[in-house]
Amino acid sequence: MTARPRKRLVSAIDIIGDSRLTIAVRLALYCGTRISEVCGLKWEDIENDFNRLWVRRSIGRGMDGLYIKEPKTGKIRDVPISQALAEHLKAYKNMQFASSKSKGVAPSDAFFVVGNSYGGYCSPDIISHEWRALSSSMSLIGTEGRICTFHDLRHTFATAAIAAGVDVKTVSSILGHANAAMTLNVYASADPDAKKRAADIIERAI
Repeated sequence: MTARPRKRLVSAIDIIGDSRLTIAVRLALYCGTRISEVCGLKWEDIENDFNRLWVRRSIGRGMDGLYIKEPKTGKIRDVPISQALAEHLKAYKNMQFASSKSKGVAPSDAFFVVGNSYGGYCSPDIISHEWRALSSSMSLIGTEGRICTFHDLRHTFATAAIAAGVDVKTVSSILGHANAAMTLNVYASADPDAKKRAADIIERAI
């Protein structure tokens, strides 16, 4: 997504408020996490000061259904959390724990962040379905001219970060890639806004 649809999306989820879907969207958009990693995140994976989270597991699908597995790369990684995202996470944790108590369930940091009041995880398929309904209703079109998928949020994170001047190695580390070349080749697609800025820079240089 380019800057305009990104702003529309952020405004929309601000209006919707903190929910399972909007928290999942924020984690993907601001942390570059995969949908399987978002669903595998537990509150114990988020440090007490809410400045950093650890990607330790993901939710996969096999012949017998859903199961917990290692992250795609097989490596645990840490991801920084912005102040704004931290506030949303704190508020949502309080909401989730309050809901658990109302059902007679003792809340625990072992609960999944994007889960239910009983601590269980949510299927990535459900998040994907909810996202598809939201993105379609908003007509969120990506740089490839189609309705954005949930994975496009991770793509958007990489593209926006690099366009904003974050060094590629840092972005690669956050995404969990083996090297920076993979980040550039797979996720950092050409940003139309960046192209326009480049043209203006070249014009001034000439």
